[in-house]
Amino acid sequence: MLQEAFTARNVAKYIVVGIVQAKITETTEDLATEYVGFEEDNTLVGIGANVVGWGVAWKLKPHTDKAVDKTADFIAAKRAKRAAKKNTEEKK
Repeated sequence: MLQEAFTARNVAKYIVVGIVQAKITETTEDLATEYVGFEEDNTLVGIGANVVGWGVAWKLKPHTDKAVDKTADFIAAKRAKRAAKKNTEEKK
C-alpha cells in the first residue's frame, strides 16, 4: 500500500477530513436523538453517526484537499515574496 509523504500539507489534509467527520458525526447524533427517538448513548446511534460522518468526509475529501492545497500555495507564495523582499533590502 502506498502512503503519502508525511508533510505539513498532508497532515493538514487529514486534520480537515477529521474535523469534517467529527462535525457531521455530532450533527447526525443530534438529529438521531431529537427526531428518531433513540438515546444518545445508544450503540446504533454512535456507530451509525460515525459511518455517516466518515462517508461524508471521504466524499468531500477531493474538495477539502483542493482547499488545503490552495491555502498552502497562497501561504508559500506570500512567504516567498516576503523572503525576496527581505533579500533585496539587505543587498541595498
